[in-house]
Amino acid sequence: MSPPIPTVAQPPVAAPNRPACAFAQFVTDERWIVRRCRLDGSEPIWGPEDQVVGRDLLELFRHVNSGWATLLPAHPTEAAESTFLPLPQEQAPGFGYHLHRLALAGQFVFTLTPDLVPAATLGAEGFAGLSLRPDTFAQLFLRQCLLENRLQNYLANFPGVVFSQRSDLSFSYLSPRVEELTGLPAALLAKDGHAYEALLHEADREAYAKESAAHATAGRPFTLTYRIQHARTGQVRHIMDLRNPGRAASGLRLGCDGMWLDITRQRVAELRLNENGWKATLAVLTSGLLHDFGNLLSGIYSLSELYHAQLGNDAPMSEGLGMIKEHARQAQALVKKISSLNRDTVGRRSYYSLNRLVREQLELIGPVLPKGIRLETEFPPDEIPVYLDEVAFRQALVNFALNSRDAMGPRGTISLRLCAPAAAADYADVLFHGTPAWQRPTAALVFHDTGCGIPPEKLPKVFDPFYTTKQSDRGTGLGLYTAQLFAETEGGCIGVRSRLGAGTDIVLLLPIAALTDDGSPVPDESDLPVVAENQARRPCMLLHTPGQVPAARLEEALRARDWEVRNTIAFEELRQFLAEKGAGLDLLFINQPEVDAELPKLIELVRREQPHLRLALEITGQNPDEIHSDVRRRVDLLLRPNRPESEIVAELARFLPVR
Repeated sequence: MSPPIPTVAQPPVAAPNRPACAFAQFVTDERWIVRRCRLDGSEPIWGPEDQVVGRDLLELFRHVNSGWATLLPAHPTEAAESTFLPLPQEQAPGFGYHLHRLALAGQFVFTLTPDLVPAATLGAEGFAGLSLRPDTFAQLFLRQCLLENRLQNYLANFPGVVFSQRSDLSFSYLSPRVEELTGLPAALLAKDGHAYEALLHEADREAYAKESAAHATAGRPFTLTYRIQHARTGQVRHIMDLRNPGRAASGLRLGCDGMWLDITRQRVAELRLNENGWKATLAVLTSGLLHDFGNLLSGIYSLSELYHAQLGNDAPMSEGLGMIKEHARQAQALVKKISSLNRDTVGRRSYYSLNRLVREQLELIGPVLPKGIRLETEFPPDEIPVYLDEVAFRQALVNFALNSRDAMGPRGTISLRLCAPAAAADYADVLFHGTPAWQRPTAALVFHDTGCGIPPEKLPKVFDPFYTTKQSDRGTGLGLYTAQLFAETEGGCIGVRSRLGAGTDIVLLLPIAALTDDGSPVPDESDLPVVAENQARRPCMLLHTPGQVPAARLEEALRARDWEVRNTIAFEELRQFLAEKGAGLDLLFINQPEVDAELPKLIELVRREQPHLRLALEITGQNPDEIHSDVRRRVDLLLRPNRPESEIVAELARFLPVR
């Protein structure tokens, strides 16, 4: 016969400031029968440990508090992972226990710890209804610290700025990333809110003032979009400004709360999408017109050829008909080239002769230039093989030509020079966007104009999106940015050098293609020093940022080490990349705000498909001790959140081969 259930003691009256149960842990089977237990300071409640083993845990809970029976299911498998068990109000108002369940190898571990009631279940009196016990204040302090830590992590990783603005336009609060977004220190904006308005793009200031005044009078939340110019770098950034104005009961304006979001990349994508949509529409319209025009040219060419063949060489009309026939033939060839451009789409890569691509594009560039601008070329005698997107390359050349035309005016010279292989010493004075891979055979395209030149302080900004030195109605600032994206996609690099009054050179470096299946460049071993295998190539890293674009500062810091950095944002995209190119990876770096359901699957995929691959993880919105141990155990490097980019790069460098 089993021993009787011990009498459950009431919470100690002599010591009201101590919890009735400091800690208790029970291991049960599927019938709630206790197999093992650990009681720290709670024997007066449960009795000795040897008398608790073998008992029904539900029955023990009912003896402590009969109200708990309705909160617990009949079977342990149906229990929630966390359940709050309140104490009666007369014993300890607002106090109780959290019961945590862990399923483990057919058994269940239940841990009971004292805790405050959840904030959502507090009565109308709020925290004033809690018992005045040291445990209460300790729990409140822990909760506050946890919330502050989470809020700081959130604000540090939030892709924007949260602010509170007074009615005099000064700011009472600004989140940490304000200087990164605006270039102005928070201390300055806290005193002078007009300093922020001074950053507004001159074309947006009037609209900003009118809309702000109109919405502030209405007293409802509103949204503005406008451009600002970074105080230090001069970069143009598109801002979404969300505000909620506040008013006193008397109607007096009290300022507003809101946030600024940097939507520059989104705006770039929208403009490019609109441009591509218009191009697609224009292609449909012009294709029909070109077809009809081509038919007319065919008729002119056929008739002129027929009549020209019937006339003798001495006939008065022979020379004129011959010129008509030749010009009609040239016009037909030009129509075919334009039609072929309409059929091409961006994204298709293949082998080409760089010499031929440039020559063909010059025939289309010429008509958009003033007659006073002369085109010159200097090509090597041998063809230069490249593996690239032909349409994107043609677009880059057109952007170069349009920029040169605007810089020169009606007269000047544009020269295109090709060089292969390119030597680093010849381009030492070029300011490149990124680091050229001179260790690989590289072709250089130098696009030179005799225009007005670019001031030295503006050279580092020319490849930034929306940056332009033209008037607002003459340029969007996306031409060189698009060319920079093309160069990066093709594994090349782009740079600029310029002198005021002497002209500008745009230098486009492209890898010389070898006849491999994917067109990837292969170094000529006779021209390279003999090095170890792990030094013969750039370290390769895959940066995976699920569902979001990687932070620009982090990506730039990684590429600054001359690492080859690829990026994926979707699980299926990552799976395909690992299957096709995983063998060439040295490190997978996962950067995301929180642990989601896909992360364990992703780690399992990597460990199964690429067991050699080193794995680094940064969860920007959680501390490492909040991440499940199964996740922490299966990664090679777990980074603490919100560290400077330089420290992150230094940590990752330990897992990459040294060149």
